[in-house]
Amino acid sequence: MQFVSGSLILIVVIESLSQLYMFSDRYFYNSVEPGGIAALNYAIHLYLLPLSIISLAISTAIFPALSKSINEEKDESEKLLNNFFSINILLFVPITIIILFFGDVIIRVLFERGEFSTHDSEMTYSVLKIYSYSLIFYSSYAVLNKLIYSKKLIGYLLLVAVLSISLKLILNFVFVNNLKQDGLALSTTLSYTSFFLFSFIVVLLKVKLSDKSYFIKELLWGLTNGVGSILLSSWLTSLLFQDVSIASDIVQIVIFVMIYGLNSIITGHHSVTLLTNAMITFKHSRKSRVEV
Repeated sequence: MQFVSGSLILIVVIESLSQLYMFSDRYFYNSVEPGGIAALNYAIHLYLLPLSIISLAISTAIFPALSKSINEEKDESEKLLNNFFSINILLFVPITIIILFFGDVIIRVLFERGEFSTHDSEMTYSVLKIYSYSLIFYSSYAVLNKLIYSKKLIGYLLLVAVLSISLKLILNFVFVNNLKQDGLALSTTLSYTSFFLFSFIVVLLKVKLSDKSYFIKELLWGLTNGVGSILLSSWLTSLLFQDVSIASDIVQIVIFVMIYGLNSIITGHHSVTLLTNAMITFKHSRKSRVEV
């Protein structure tokens, strides 16, 4: 009971600290370019969309099994963690690449109408690109904090939050004068990445892992597949279109996703099987809830 009440207090403190992100950026709003605040808002909503849909869903699905394995003292937490990393990297590498190379197209299609000008699109795209560099790491943090919580290491989560948010506050002062809204985005990206790095260090120190380099190996595989796929899709698209346009970009996105997926299947990467099983499990659980 004492642990539960103490944990709740720490969780409230952690959530309260997270609100400092909003206030720390507001302090520097007068330092950004006209339209910079809107660019930050549009970009962060696009950034958070795949996180809320994909990463949160996967980590939430894994969390009950993670807690059960720990409570029953079964040594399955590493397997579940690695499964999450595999699926997460499989999905977020192509999402990151699409944002980096085609984020401007996405923004133009979604927002460029009325008072939202081409300049606004360019400004939003610049911010979104900076945010996207932390996408893989911050999405991976979604399950690390659940693992740390399951291990009853809430104090370490508080330490991670304090360090990462402090880094955000310091970097705001460092970057904003020269980089304006891009500086605020860069400080957020580095802070989001630090959430993952600090949490990963806690897991490495406090959780017995037989393969401490698993995440790095999966990330290297995903990046190799992603870079190769985008290069090949670019070449194939150049054969179909003489000039770059929204149509050619959309076609390249489709070709890129197909090549990336085929590479994953042909190489027999286990993340494909894990993702397929996860989708089947999710479908069955959803069907069961509907029947109830």
